[in-house]
Amino acid sequence: MVARFLQAPATGALLFLLVLVALPAAAAAADAEPAAIAARLGAAEVAIPGAKRLALERLRAFYAGRDHRPVWSGSGEGRADAAAALAVLAAADRHGLDPARYHAAAIATRSDAIEAELLLSDGLMRYFADMGSGRIDPSRLGPEDYAKPAPTDGAAALGAALQGGLQAALARAAPAAPDYGRLLQALAAARALADAGPWPTLDDGQKLRPGDAGSRAQQLCRRLRASSETRQACDQITSYTEALARDVRAFQARHGLAPDGVVGEATRARLNLQPGDLAEIIALNLERWRWLPWDLGRRHVLVDMAAFDLRLMEDGREVMAMPIVVGRAYFHTPIFSSAITHLVLNPTWHVPPRIAREVLLPRIKEDPDYLGANGFRVFAAAPEGRREVDAAAVDWERLGIRHFPYVLRQQPGPKNALGRIKFELPNPFVVYLHDTPDHSLFRQRVRAFSSGCIRLARAADLALYLLQGREPWSATTLAEAIAAGHTRTIALPAPLPVHLVYFTAFVDAAGALRFHDDIYGRDQKLRAALVRVN
Repeated sequence: MVARFLQAPATGALLFLLVLVALPAAAAAADAEPAAIAARLGAAEVAIPGAKRLALERLRAFYAGRDHRPVWSGSGEGRADAAAALAVLAAADRHGLDPARYHAAAIATRSDAIEAELLLSDGLMRYFADMGSGRIDPSRLGPEDYAKPAPTDGAAALGAALQGGLQAALARAAPAAPDYGRLLQALAAARALADAGPWPTLDDGQKLRPGDAGSRAQQLCRRLRASSETRQACDQITSYTEALARDVRAFQARHGLAPDGVVGEATRARLNLQPGDLAEIIALNLERWRWLPWDLGRRHVLVDMAAFDLRLMEDGREVMAMPIVVGRAYFHTPIFSSAITHLVLNPTWHVPPRIAREVLLPRIKEDPDYLGANGFRVFAAAPEGRREVDAAAVDWERLGIRHFPYVLRQQPGPKNALGRIKFELPNPFVVYLHDTPDHSLFRQRVRAFSSGCIRLARAADLALYLLQGREPWSATTLAEAIAAGHTRTIALPAPLPVHLVYFTAFVDAAGALRFHDDIYGRDQKLRAALVRVN
């Protein structure tokens, strides 16, 4: 499957040819005149049969700014740009986008010059906006889970493109990250496989283990043969052989499953996905890439919560990677971009109110000594001010989620939930990267155990990277500063960009298409939102 995914022919070539043939239908009409364009846009409503609804106010402002002069007719250059633009819009499905959203078919068959003019301008504005910041505002999916990306002004982008060269602007409209480009190849390959016909499926039943006999072993072999993930001769299979189990373990690893060779419910569900299903997952992740800033930073950190890992990139090269722990099911780690501005040695933990109420209060009620044993201090919440309170004098049993008039603060030390190092990155979710006193969780495959922040397996290594070249910092001096036990904040000379992402499909540097479990159910929500917006 991996080789076939990356060797499939690129899509869009046929549409490109069809567009070049169809475009003259619109171009042959009389050129659109400024007065006619102004009159058409001055109407209360501009409905064009066979096309999506126009963003009328945006079009009015755009054409008013150019005295209603047409863009796509009246000169050879305008017509050449129109042909190139229409080819790009018709091939938008290459990026997991719907060409109908950009009026591609409606433009190609339009005989009215003004309608063709307005549709192409509107389609390009949408295209530039969608490429620049995604089709949807992800914060609408849940403001507690997503930060709002900086929106791309499609009209301004089209205006700039016309000034600087439209075809060059279209060529660089998509994210430039190599990971995005590899996903484009994977999407094209998945769709080519889907066109070739469905894959065999595996019947429901008991868990299939190496050594088991029966027809399901042959079904399993045929399924893996269809995607080029086994070389076994399926006609000879009468039992689940160890050779086939090796291929299943490789399949499981690529799909973020425990690579145990046992075909249980989760593995069978993944095996029964069709190429079209995989293409849809890839398209969802292309949309997530478009939410990211255009420039990730020459040096930047990618925190992928679906993969449970952190990657530190420098000039397109991975220079550090480590396992992470992310938020549990009811404390999702959010998606946003920020930058590490400071690191704090021996940090104090100011417990967020929700965590104090929902996580720590039950522990306090169960163990009266919990606060003292773990280094917590208690303070009265506003409006009384931050007056320290004797924890023993508080009737904790009378408190609950709706009534908790206290602030908890954990002092630095070996039991501090933030460990010995905290990395500050401003964001509206009060989320940060930090060390942890409990490294046993990094041995788990699914590492969703935190209350939203990101725990790092090698916090000291990241700190040393950030402090490299700065006196007096070294591995020795950092360890000494931590051992001293004093809280110390160190400002970085330049912020390090950090991007918290959630990729359930990606292509690794070796060219292997991999998938991760949708631990927060975000794929389903995004899928439904994209259906509505198209």
